Amino acid sequence: MPSPRTTIFLGVLVLLASGHVFLLEPRLETTAERERFAGRVVRLTADEVERIEIRRDAWTSAVVERVDPVQFRTVEPQEGAVDGAQVARLLSALEFLESRALLLGDGADEARRYEYGLLPPRLAVALGLADGREVRLSLGKEVPLGGDVYLHLHEQRSVHVVGQEIRDLLEGLLDALGGAPSAEPQGDSN
Repeated sequence: MPSPRTTIFLGVLVLLASGHVFLLEPRLETTAERERFAGRVVRLTADEVERIEIRRDAWTSAVVERVDPVQFRTVEPQEGAVDGAQVARLLSALEFLESRALLLGDGADEARRYEYGLLPPRLAVALGLADGREVRLSLGKEVPLGGDVYLHLHEQRSVHVVGQEIRDLLEGLLDALGGAPSAEPQGDSN
């Protein structure tokens, strides 16, 4: 006959195991998700992205929002239609973006981020996802050899080296949308 102490211990153990299964497991990636995103920089699909905000500097930015599965509209610098094919190319490039090199720990080091042109970034991008999450990334200057660029995801401690095509697509979209100043610089006109 088990003692009350053993029964209580086993009950607590079952409670902890149940808590792990119901609270932690749903947030972990499945094997299929892990295989699908293996080697990719950004863990998302193009269909999840509802909003794209691109900022070049304090005065130059653009915001694009999804209207339906294939159409997008600009919100900033002015409301209007946008080339859906251009946005689809950008989202596809982001979905399948692969790291050519990974600089471990450099994303947490301000001096390294400054050296790579990530502080302040050449381009700052915020992707609003359908589930309410936001993915923020910064693109820096070109790598000295090879023409690739530095990329930092804000929730990661590492910096990625990626092909310059992603920068070209982002800047192309920003330029196509007018890349108009989002706010006039404040100061005296004397």
